[in-house]
Amino acid sequence: MKTLIDKRVHYFNQAVQLGGVRVAADALNIAPSAISRQIAHLEKELGMILLERGIRGAKPTEAGYYVLDYYRHTLEQTEVLESRISALQGMNAGTITISTGAGYVKALSLLITEFSAKYPQINIRISINSSNEIIRKVMEGESNFGILYNAIRHPKLKSHHRTQHPLHVFMAKNHTLSQYDSVSIAQLTHERLALTDTTHGIRQLIERAEHEYGLSLTPTLLCNDMNLLKDYTLFGGVTLLPRFMLQSSETDFLITKPLSESIFLNPESQIISRRGAILSPVSQALLIELAIMLKNL
Repeated sequence: MKTLIDKRVHYFNQAVQLGGVRVAADALNIAPSAISRQIAHLEKELGMILLERGIRGAKPTEAGYYVLDYYRHTLEQTEVLESRISALQGMNAGTITISTGAGYVKALSLLITEFSAKYPQINIRISINSSNEIIRKVMEGESNFGILYNAIRHPKLKSHHRTQHPLHVFMAKNHTLSQYDSVSIAQLTHERLALTDTTHGIRQLIERAEHEYGLSLTPTLLCNDMNLLKDYTLFGGVTLLPRFMLQSSETDFLITKPLSESIFLNPESQIISRRGAILSPVSQALLIELAIMLKNL
């Protein structure tokens, strides 16, 4: 299907996202003057300046942000239209984008493999991001779905499914804490602790607990690679992750213990989309599979 998005708006979006007209021109393989001319035509038609050009690149004006919002909405609606027309033609086509936390990748990879075999003409794009970035991408229309830990509520986001996944303390089987049925956050203040940074839902939940219980955890390792966090526990350290992240191949040398504080008992994994977004039939089919995936973790 021929794109329904105005070429001028597309060029404007590229200039903003890539940080300048010249960079956008290189990416689109056209002359910079062509992009500048199209943006100028758009500004003239709207009667507003849309792009501020400075030393640090191109930045949208307030009116420019409205145009970007229009672009994202139109792009989303175009994808829905393409999917629906294809369905009427007896075809399955379109693109689904998912932004996910690293902890869900293993389960997601199996799901997507099976889903792609069933819908071979669907393009699926997956990015692995922090919780903050997942929320941003979904809100701005860059991702159809987001899968994140420590569920949030936001007026611009719609929650499709929530599953409780309490945090556990990961440690080596011979660690001194392994003798306890559960571990308190106070006990962790004396341990070598590996944590994610504050852009991740896990760390945000921990910070909330620190504030509530008047404690402070100082990580000796700060890393957003979940596998590296688990590796750190093999040599006397501990980390905090959802229980489902312990793989069957790791149970010979790793063990987990639940946290005793009540705040850790009900954290959730969540699937989100932008509120008001229209989901194509194939997106709805994938959403069902994603919900089942979270439930079975």
